[in-house]
Amino acid sequence: GDFTTGGFCNRDLARQLYPTADNDPAERRRIASEVSYWLRILRAHGLIHKSPGQRRYHMTTKGREITTALS
Repeated sequence: GDFTTGGFCNRDLARQLYPTADNDPAERRRIASEVSYWLRILRAHGLIHKSPGQRRYHMTTKGREITTALS
């Protein structure tokens, strides 16, 4: 619900997935890298698309349908 209209970025997902992550720079890089990997997978499957000229992603219609079916 929170990211439906404005989309989401790597940092938003990292905060949702790792709310208690350390503030260590190496740990932040590792988490950002992991989230980037999953964003690439979701894009490859057509579940999200990147906003042109921004660092934000939006769910596609296919992504919304699958998310609804799984919830």
